[in-house]
Amino acid sequence: MDHHHHHLTTTFVLLHFYGMVIYLAFFQERSILHEQWPVAGPIDEVLVKSSCYIMEVAHSFRIILKNHTQPKKSTKGTSDIAAIEKPTHATIWVAKKFPPWQATVLITLKQLYDVSYALF
Repeated sequence: MDHHHHHLTTTFVLLHFYGMVIYLAFFQERSILHEQWPVAGPIDEVLVKSSCYIMEVAHSFRIILKNHTQPKKSTKGTSDIAAIEKPTHATIWVAKKFPPWQATVLITLKQLYDVSYALF
């Protein structure tokens, strides 16, 4: 899409948006300026940690995919460009419970972890 069409599309969207803002600001019984700030609810720490873990795993997947699909360079400086097929599927294993010895190791590591220095 060239810049002209991009600007036209953006203009129409923004005009509609500003029309709604004007309508909501001036034609409602109560102005937004008189509304209270929303109150945040309790933070679900398990959900936050789960989200961080998913983001880290997705990042790892992208790095592995990038390393897998980039052509390998040979020692003579020329690249070995072979037909590298992009993977289309992946298998993800989720452990609900660890074997007792792994659970003990993970609990011990968690206890030894120093949060202030991010070190063990």
